[in-house]
Amino acid sequence: LGLGFMGTMLALRSNKEEFSLLIPYVRLRRDSLRELEVVVPPDVLADGRIFKLFSSGFLAGSVVVPQFVVDEIQSWERSDDRVDRLRGKRAMKSLEQMRSSTQIEMVVHEDPMLEETELEAKIVALTRMVEGRLLTTNDAMARRARIQQVPVLVLPELAEAMRPVWREGDEVSVSLVREGKDDRQAVGYLEDGTMIVVNQAKD
Repeated sequence: LGLGFMGTMLALRSNKEEFSLLIPYVRLRRDSLRELEVVVPPDVLADGRIFKLFSSGFLAGSVVVPQFVVDEIQSWERSDDRVDRLRGKRAMKSLEQMRSSTQIEMVVHEDPMLEETELEAKIVALTRMVEGRLLTTNDAMARRARIQQVPVLVLPELAEAMRPVWREGDEVSVSLVREGKDDRQAVGYLEDGTMIVVNQAKD
């Protein structure tokens, strides 16, 4: 009976952290960063790229959205400022996409008892509490997390790392869209926004 109970519980419990239910005071340690929960602040939700990152499989792990982050987004939506309302709308769209996706596990974390009152400090503290990773576009929040030894993923750093490196002799096709500053120059742009200046190409 005991072995049957343990086998059933192990089959039903996919989360290794729940192993302590079977054997009290024993918890399995995560061996892979891919299993860590990812805590997302409002700036990432408003950025709009998080859904593609997870649905493509580039990032893995359950997405944790603190309740106070949801409250912040709702306050943006009710704001008199047009920019804040647009940010709130984009962030809410990201939440709805993740909630309706079968590929992404999203959890709204109820407000824990935290000493911090500032939004950024609360997000970092919650990430440390759940032993997860923080995903952000905010350099200041990333620095704060690293000081507290909280694993952090910074979207601009990822975008910078993914930019192609062009070397002398490489060939590239680019549409020239306007004149350059100097005589006979023309200017074009790569997909990542890099500006290309071509001499003797004004015509």
